[in-house]
This record gives sequence, C-alpha cells and structure tokens, in this order.
Amino acid sequence: MASHDQQRMRDLPKLFSDAESRDELGVGQVRDAFSGLLYSGTSVLQTRARYPLIVPWCYQEA
Repeated sequence: MASHDQQRMRDLPKLFSDAESRDELGVGQVRDAFSGLLYSGTSVLQTRARYPLIVPWCYQEA
C-alpha cells in the first residue's frame, strides 16, 4: 500500500504540468494584464489574514 501511495505522490506534479488550456475568446492576456496591474503581489496563496485586506484598504485610502 505504501508504494502505491508513493507512486501517486510522484504522479501528482505531472497533473499540473499539463499545458492544455483554452482561451477561445483570447481574453486571457487582457485578464492577466489587468490582474497584474490592479492586484500585483496578491495573486499567490497568502497565509495571513492581512494580505486579502490590502486591496480594500487601498480603495478606502484612495
């Protein structure tokens, strides 16, 4: 059983390396550009509660 679990864990990264994605309307680049401009640095997983509050705080200050 342990070797089966180890094999499953070795195969897990392969699932994320699949380059198959479709952007049939071509808006992915526009979306990514706006996301980078408006929410730069907040697109990664954050472990503290203060990080999701950065954008609302910026809007409040503006």
